[in-house]
Amino acid sequence: MAIVADTHAIILYLVEPERLSQVALDALEGAIAAGEPVYISAISLIEICYLIQIICCHTFGSSTNETALNGMLCTCIPVRPLQNHWE
Repeated sequence: MAIVADTHAIILYLVEPERLSQVALDALEGAIAAGEPVYISAISLIEICYLIQIICCHTFGSSTNETALNGMLCTCIPVRPLQNHWE
């Protein structure tokens, strides 16, 4: 079954999946394993880009932040628009 994930769930799944609840983790992994889409909103893409920009523009001195940045930048997420059902 396809699911809709919010910004926090997507980021945690990509960077620190152990912080997700078991229900959220099972939903994401179940959809992926079944070949179903995981939908995210356009604003989530903007928020993720904004967070990457903040991380890139500041020096944190924490290896956790560097690991998060590397995980987000090295993970490939195919993005495609939904089919327009109103035409």
